[in-house]
Amino acid sequence: MKAAFNSWGAGKFDPRHNVAELCVALGATKMYRTSPLRGVWQHAPYFHVGSPATLEAVGQIYNIRRSLGLTAQQIANLAQYLKL
Repeated sequence: MKAAFNSWGAGKFDPRHNVAELCVALGATKMYRTSPLRGVWQHAPYFHVGSPATLEAVGQIYNIRRSLGLTAQQIANLAQYLKL
């Protein structure tokens, strides 16, 4: 695998590299690394486009898109848990 940094300057990522391969290489266990959920409630709005403004809205979106079958109370409970 090629280095993540290049001659463009320190900290500049070369977009020609495979991002998934880079993420795996960066993890100590060689597994995909995910962002921790601690403090996620402090970083609204969510998603890359900032469409859902609350954790409840995120829960509703995932419930619909992934057919999770969660009730409104379960979504509210999950949002409350993430705020701890």
